[in-house]
Amino acid sequence: MTWKKRVVSLIACGWIGFVILACTDEDAMVTGDRYSGGGCPTGESCAPPPDSGGGTTVGSPYFLAAQPPRREPAEGELPPVATGATTWVRFVQRYATESRFDDGVYDVVDATLSAEGLPAEPAEYGSRVGLSGMEPGRYVVRVENEEGELYDQVDLRVVDAARVTARPAFGWLGLSVNGVGPDTGWRVWPGAELFYLEEATSSSGEVLVSLEGANDSHYGDVIAPTVGPLEVEVRAGATVSRVSFQLATDVDSFARYLPTECTFGWADSHMCLFGVQDGQPIVGAPIEVRENDDTTYELDEFPCIDRKEESREISFTAAGRTFTTIVPPYGDSCG
Repeated sequence: MTWKKRVVSLIACGWIGFVILACTDEDAMVTGDRYSGGGCPTGESCAPPPDSGGGTTVGSPYFLAAQPPRREPAEGELPPVATGATTWVRFVQRYATESRFDDGVYDVVDATLSAEGLPAEPAEYGSRVGLSGMEPGRYVVRVENEEGELYDQVDLRVVDAARVTARPAFGWLGLSVNGVGPDTGWRVWPGAELFYLEEATSSSGEVLVSLEGANDSHYGDVIAPTVGPLEVEVRAGATVSRVSFQLATDVDSFARYLPTECTFGWADSHMCLFGVQDGQPIVGAPIEVRENDDTTYELDEFPCIDRKEESREISFTAAGRTFTTIVPPYGDSCG
């Protein structure tokens, strides 16, 4: 695991500069059986609601868990994990807060999380508990208080991965615009850094959690060689694939894509711009943009341009060729 891959995971619930990175924007939030209306299961001794510690809680406690990008939000159970891979889980409650920089989510302090048949190990950093999916099947994740009384429980499926691949991702440290351009058919500029999203799917096409450890992320990064192709090895448990990216040698046209995902509002606030060779978009092709007020800037790891209230024309240079295009105004697809 690269240092950037670990940093991506560790800063997922913090903030950097002026960009707020709320952990609940990317992670699965699932209410367990008890607090979703099922009540205390027959034969169980259930714990009273968690102690608020003097604060004002908002709603019932719930599970916070790993969720791979490009997956629909989980409902009723935790996102499934690939056989041989790891997911992470927390049991949290939300507090009322006046701070705009605090999401108000805190771990239930006396909770112990376990799942029979799934090895559990506290994460190296933070409060996550890693669960390793050794064998396919359906498991029950339980949370108990210090007296062994049940707070809540939720199902977790372990599913064999039929396919694992790597897709380009764009953004600072991969935090990230994922829904940009085609899923396949990308080239990479020689010497450029490729951030990629590791995506594991089952035989039915279900997207699976496929982490190596509880502090890892679904992102990786690699530097392209000067002669190709670039080979990227990705894995989900025992399922391993090598994904090949052809290196670009020139830019003969360009492509612009509007993000399709609303994480951080990307779909409405940005347009992404790429050089193209032989119909294939290029990751990392050097692009210098000139705005209509003669302001210039380069697009590199984050090849996306801010949209404004009105559309505008820009010119840009890619590999010695100059092009012009229109940047559309802000969108409203994210609500």
